[in-house]
Amino acid sequence: MSIPSGMLGVAWPSMQETFGVSLDALGTLLLVGTIGHISMSFLSGWLNERLGMGTYMLLNSILMLLGLLGYAFSPSWWLLVAVGLIGGAGTGALDSGLNAYFAANHNARLMNWLHASFGLGVTMGPIIMTAVLTRNLSWRIGYWVAVGLQLLLVLLFATTRHRWPRAVVAREGELEGGETAVSASAIFRMGIIWLSMGVFFFTAGTEGAMGNWAFTLFSEGRGVAVATAGLWTSVYWGSFTVGRIFYGLFADRMETNQLLRLNMIAIVVGALFIWLNLANWLSFVGLVVVGFALAPIFPLLVLQTPKRISARFANSAVGFQVGAAGLGLSILPAITGIVGERFGLEAIGLSLLLWSLILMGLHEWVIGHVRRKRKEKTAVLS
Repeated sequence: MSIPSGMLGVAWPSMQETFGVSLDALGTLLLVGTIGHISMSFLSGWLNERLGMGTYMLLNSILMLLGLLGYAFSPSWWLLVAVGLIGGAGTGALDSGLNAYFAANHNARLMNWLHASFGLGVTMGPIIMTAVLTRNLSWRIGYWVAVGLQLLLVLLFATTRHRWPRAVVAREGELEGGETAVSASAIFRMGIIWLSMGVFFFTAGTEGAMGNWAFTLFSEGRGVAVATAGLWTSVYWGSFTVGRIFYGLFADRMETNQLLRLNMIAIVVGALFIWLNLANWLSFVGLVVVGFALAPIFPLLVLQTPKRISARFANSAVGFQVGAAGLGLSILPAITGIVGERFGLEAIGLSLLLWSLILMGLHEWVIGHVRRKRKEKTAVLS
């Protein structure tokens, strides 16, 4: 599912030549895909509750397959942009659906390993596309490989459709027996959902800002060799997969809020190393610390959703949170770039520190909000 995401960056120069568009036209393609991804993330809970998990996953895997077929076939640029919307929608729906299902049915170990698998897929994408291009084959062949892999996923969902349980966690009979699903307006009236969406926004946004601007900060702002800056940026992204595998081994043995708090402190410390620029090697260490500490945060936050928000609302809430993460992944890197352009590249380091501090503060706010609500509920019951 995540393999095509890693292909685009490698394929883009060849695609640009095929369609005769400018280098920055990639932004249009990414924007449209993001719109599709976010839109389906917000709708995922509503669709899931009406279709059932098995049918939901099957239909959206077909939607993603259609998007990949469009990439492989598209004769014109604007048709490619249109199918990019379809592919983004399918990816967003599958992403939200799997996260909601794992949050309802599995533990921290499997949730971390699910996201580690996403990371492996993103890593495989560039490898596949590079292998295609180095053999002087068309970039479309790379997407045909992705089509074949996605077709296998469609067949897998088709054969297991009736074996999937509902992703919604029923509580005291709520939403069982086909009762009316939760409305979006009911969810948005809850203060906790806005706080949680803020945490997801800054989690994904901090991840994207670090990954997108570390290379520029090191190479252009601090005179680090291009190869060295590129190496440490790659290590940053690789630390997510390694970190999720590592944390998956013992995440169930620690209290989740404690683990999240420790990792957010580590992110702030790593960002501080990057900003202070005491030595290049300390900045590199800071970058890797940030990546390793960020690794389990998204999966653990998803896993906490049914515990922090009523189980009745959790399925839709996961979709809203994933949608907020998509917005953060687009907006915070853009703001960081504007700050760097306006105030100089060293301001990027300060921006990264600011995002990490806001993330930690919002998460503490969420913990306090949940604790206060539980005390109020206990007082009423007593």
